[in-house]
Amino acid sequence: MPSLASFVKELLFWTLASAVTLVAILYLLLATVGLAPTPYDCITETRGRISGVSGFDFEISETDCDTLAKDAAISIFASRPGQARKVLLFKFDPAYDDLMPVVTSVDQHTVQISIPRISSLFLRREKLKDLFIIYKIDLIDHP
Repeated sequence: MPSLASFVKELLFWTLASAVTLVAILYLLLATVGLAPTPYDCITETRGRISGVSGFDFEISETDCDTLAKDAAISIFASRPGQARKVLLFKFDPAYDDLMPVVTSVDQHTVQISIPRISSLFLRREKLKDLFIIYKIDLIDHP
């Protein structure tokens, strides 16, 4: 015949196991619908907008992701004025948080994107329809 101590241990084990399982299931359900944080959450913040440069509007955004390690990217999008559709022109890993790219008009069909230093380059588009893009990047840490 089992002792009272053995019965209490068994009851405590199954109570805790059930509670942990219930909490895990609840977390997974909430994470699936976006109501609980996950280690793969990314936050995108618009860092700047420039309107009417060589006939285009530009948006600079920063995306920070918490995966196994911190991951950040700066993106520059272009669109025609008044249009919602944006095209990604430039995406890079910033060398420093406070260094933001600058978009300037060179002429009616050319813009220059300048930044002193980036860590690594993900994407660089040289042309968008009738717009040419020149890049002035002084240093790329990991080309």
